[in-house]
Amino acid sequence: MNTLSADSKPTTVSPPISEQFQEGHRKSWRQLGSFETLLSRKAAAGPQRLSIPHVCAAVVDDGKDLLEPHLVKRALSALVQRHPKLRACIRGTRKVDGAPIKGVRRGGKEVDPLAWWPCAMTDGEVVNNALSYVDVPTSGDAVDVSLQPGGSHPPPFEWEDDRFFFAYHFQRALDETDMDTSRGPLWRLKVLRPMGARREGRIALLFLFNHAISDQTSCNTLIHELLDTVEYIHSSCLDHQPTPGRPAPFVIPQAFPPSIEEAVLGPTRGTLSLTTLLYASREALFGILPTTLLPRFPPPSYTPRPRVDPEGPPERPPPFLPAATRRTICEFRTLDSDSLSMLRAACKSRGVTVTAALCAAMLYATSDFAHGQDGGGGRPERGHKQQKGRGGTYHNYRLLLSLNMRAFGRSRKDEGREGGGEEEKMWAEHAVASAAGAMDFMVRLPEQRGSTLSLRPERTGGSEEANDGMEDGVWEGKRDFWALTKRCRRELVDFIEAGFVAESVQLFDWGMQTIELNDVVEKEAENPQTFGRAYTCGVSNMGIFDGTGRSRLLAEGPNSDGSASVHARCQNGEDRESGERMRVIEASTPSAAPTAAYGPMRLRGIYYATSHSLTGSLYQLSCGTVDGALCLTFHFPWPLVPRSMARCFANRVLQILQCV
Repeated sequence: MNTLSADSKPTTVSPPISEQFQEGHRKSWRQLGSFETLLSRKAAAGPQRLSIPHVCAAVVDDGKDLLEPHLVKRALSALVQRHPKLRACIRGTRKVDGAPIKGVRRGGKEVDPLAWWPCAMTDGEVVNNALSYVDVPTSGDAVDVSLQPGGSHPPPFEWEDDRFFFAYHFQRALDETDMDTSRGPLWRLKVLRPMGARREGRIALLFLFNHAISDQTSCNTLIHELLDTVEYIHSSCLDHQPTPGRPAPFVIPQAFPPSIEEAVLGPTRGTLSLTTLLYASREALFGILPTTLLPRFPPPSYTPRPRVDPEGPPERPPPFLPAATRRTICEFRTLDSDSLSMLRAACKSRGVTVTAALCAAMLYATSDFAHGQDGGGGRPERGHKQQKGRGGTYHNYRLLLSLNMRAFGRSRKDEGREGGGEEEKMWAEHAVASAAGAMDFMVRLPEQRGSTLSLRPERTGGSEEANDGMEDGVWEGKRDFWALTKRCRRELVDFIEAGFVAESVQLFDWGMQTIELNDVVEKEAENPQTFGRAYTCGVSNMGIFDGTGRSRLLAEGPNSDGSASVHARCQNGEDRESGERMRVIEASTPSAAPTAAYGPMRLRGIYYATSHSLTGSLYQLSCGTVDGALCLTFHFPWPLVPRSMARCFANRVLQILQCV
């Protein structure tokens, strides 16, 4: 096995990793899955520009300066040996010959498929290519906000306090991350150090990923393993020997993780069933219904250039606000531990999860901001016909809820493999992989729904009987909020029980194999009716960072409830064969509070996002609980959502969570 010494890099006494993977430097590990193919696509800005990068900032108190280059490099070398995707690259063109119709892949032959290959680098070279240190100014220092030619950037981020000193680099990384996928590595780590006296030992670890190798659960694993390994090396150096009774962490290399399609579908991949058709009908209905996808205010207008030939045909204007002019902007907030505890208690008393409450809060804030009241102007959403009802004009909102597909992965027993128990999943527990999926549903609400709540941070936090003293209007608004929360929770349970988790993967995989779905995405991104917006709002909740590299509950997913752990499992093998009906079977309260301490270091927050410039939601929230507080990252497509609206929207969601 591998060993990690205090004064050297990890040494290998087992066969080299390249031999374990069939001489990996000369042979690929496997072809990319359909989800990985879409997530690895490049932007039109350049051959190395990622279109959907995954960015995460981990804020760490490091008063003793453990996160210095020599310790971090040695720790990263151990992680690179352990996780194959950290030393992977992507080769191939995905070219198809002989397809009968342009844009259709069926009937053709894929002559150069995309495949995962090991980087032609040593572990040390991988680390040197990925790691960098940056000194960043804080709010009292001068900031270099130089923009690229053309003025296509949003206004620079103006942070309100030094907790979010990483914001400028975080936001730019969402649209300006370049990686040579054919060479690798497909990740970067920037250690951001505040300048001057304001540093106070606080550091941000800014991870940048090609989304095809990662999800937030994977990033949490890397954060934990990096901090734990750095602390181990440091303590070993102080004692001149490893801590007695403590084994060296994270030295066993993992096998290359499977794709989502392989892990969830297995031998049923490519087999369409009646359940698949039901799921497809559901999604088609959502696509037909009039849906609010854009805010009702006029963005900047396009002014065509003068024609060179006055007698020639008039110039055809480019798409309105083309994708190349859009950027993702972020707002960062924190729900303190006291407010989060009250929110958990309120959710628990009503039998719902915190994630369901987050969905309801996003929908309420959307109803307040998407129709011009706070944004000015007005143009109707696609296909909308006003319908008056109690509480005002009603609108349809489509919400995207992220899921951690690890909870639905097949086990070795399902595959008929030896050496695996029923619960041994094809995804290793701490595998670095892209294993995130999603579900969506439609909700109909009147405008200004959030205004029915008393937007003050006052809450009894208990049962409904405890709110008897409220004004009738405020009480009715909160009652409707909790009814919507239960609706969001029910949508998730119904989605799982209907077997739609696997069918969503099946249908997407079929689409990627049948048509040039990347071309469809690019075309929709330039559609002036939607500007690439497929959803009104979205929620991703990674759960609680528990100090073991895992996010408790269904990380990134719907069941993340800071107080009750809800596990989704398959009942038995017969259920899998009949459509993989899933059910929520138990709730258990954690027996111990999670820890985020690593010797003298302490993890204070995790903020993460993906780019929504090309396609995605109009309003997106990504969040997770770290060190007792809820860290919230709101991301929006600018200029579809101006900075002023983004700031007010984030504040509104926070107010709703504090008052319900």
